[in-house]
Amino acid sequence: MGVGGSLLSCDLKQRRKDLDQFLVGVRVIEREMSYEAPSLELCFDRASKATRGIVSNIFSDISINISEGECGETSVWNVLKLYRDDLALTDQDMEQLFRLGYGLGENDLEHALKDLAHGEAALEEIIKEADRNEKKWGRLFLHGGWLMGICAALFFV
Repeated sequence: MGVGGSLLSCDLKQRRKDLDQFLVGVRVIEREMSYEAPSLELCFDRASKATRGIVSNIFSDISINISEGECGETSVWNVLKLYRDDLALTDQDMEQLFRLGYGLGENDLEHALKDLAHGEAALEEIIKEADRNEKKWGRLFLHGGWLMGICAALFFV
């Protein structure tokens, strides 16, 4: 029970960290599109260098797919589906990440920037909720799991 509680607590922590990294990547993409206006491939490549862990791999793979001729929207969807099981995110989180890809590379720059700004604001709200859940439930799962495990061990002795 203690190990199960620790795993649940770690998943809550990992969810927040993954979302934080996605937010960093979206901000890099938005900044690159606003000021530099390079290709979409280069924006995702720079986002992959600014992020860490599995999120860096996701942005890198999106960049590679775009360089191979795939449109931005399709690339984002395909890569997120590919990495779905490796991320500690909820279905709601994934839906928001899929929305970041809508029309990417197909719309004009102004519309793409508006979509990214809206996605960034939504990610910030999800991160706040993930942080609250981590603080509220993380300690409960961690300490409660170990406490129940100790009680169960004492009960069987």
